[in-house]
Amino acid sequence: MRRIFYIALFLLALSGCGSIHPYRPDVSQGNLINMDNVNKLRLGMTQDQVIHIMGSPVLQNIFADNRLTYIYTLWPNRGPSVRKAVILTFRNNQLVSIKQELPKS
Repeated sequence: MRRIFYIALFLLALSGCGSIHPYRPDVSQGNLINMDNVNKLRLGMTQDQVIHIMGSPVLQNIFADNRLTYIYTLWPNRGPSVRKAVILTFRNNQLVSIKQELPKS
């Protein structure tokens, strides 16, 4: 009788493994991109002024020191992932281009 009880308990515990998905936390990486801060950017600003507004970028491109790249990625527990990017290009320490790659809503 005890053996049947333990087998039934084991099978009950095992059956729960297939039907319940384990918890997986949301994973976010990169710079949080605040659109209010992006809207404050103006062509002609220096890199120091941009970094003061946006913060330091997480990614540093050693081959293109005239560009700041801000990337944010979110992998939620459920649903599609989200990727945002703002790429700022400088010439003679002056902001000349603002490129935004935002998710389509």
